[in-house]
Amino acid sequence: VQPRQQLLSRLLSDEQLANQANGAASLVAAMEFMLTPTIGALSDRVGRRALMLSAPAVGLATRAVAALRPSSLLLTVERVSNDLARALVGTTMCHAGLADAFQGGEALTAALARCN
Repeated sequence: VQPRQQLLSRLLSDEQLANQANGAASLVAAMEFMLTPTIGALSDRVGRRALMLSAPAVGLATRAVAALRPSSLLLTVERVSNDLARALVGTTMCHAGLADAFQGGEALTAALARCN
């Protein structure tokens, strides 16, 4: 299995590749901003364990599909979905775990500042 960058460089020109990478990064950032409150509420409702297991499940599924049928669209979807899952689950779990450990106050504020 070839790395994503090699597959994309065969499918796209350098300019297209740069535009695709910039677009994917911008999409991940915008989606993370919009979905973070929803993911936080979802972790409260379904539990953190289920949410933490969803990130590797999304990664396995999207990487398997992209490996079997590599195209610029599938490789972009794979990158965006995996980066987003990693960011959302990681951020949500970090904040929730710290909130549980410190129970509010200045210690929580200091711990959250170290996360960011």
